[in-house]
Amino acid sequence: MRKEFIERAGRLISDSSHCTLTSIDANGYPRTTTMPIIKGDGLKKSWFVTWYSSDKVKNFKKNPKAGMCCSNMVNGDNVALTGDMTIVSDLELKKQLWTDAWLGYFPGGYEDPNFCLLEFTTNFMRIRVDYRLEECAV
Repeated sequence: MRKEFIERAGRLISDSSHCTLTSIDANGYPRTTTMPIIKGDGLKKSWFVTWYSSDKVKNFKKNPKAGMCCSNMVNGDNVALTGDMTIVSDLELKKQLWTDAWLGYFPGGYEDPNFCLLEFTTNFMRIRVDYRLEECAV
């Protein structure tokens, strides 16, 4: 894939405030939800915050396979990624990504037992930018 094409796809994710995030439930079916992207590293990694008690965390504990998709609804550009989700236990990373805006959800801050940081690592991407479609493993 051309470098410019990949960079544009990475910017689509960086410019997105939300994406769809998919886990696999206990019955083997996809479970998709809209999630804010807390931090992204281009097409390689993205981080999300949720409740440790949520269904998606239960799903990722049993099956780390995940999908995420960001779209530009104006021009139709789309980046669909598949990969693996890790439940982050690194307290320093939790502290680094923490914002006090979440105190209403997690009164104990980044050490709150229900505060869960998820790290998505891409292993395959399907990118549609400028009416071109390209796919590749990472």
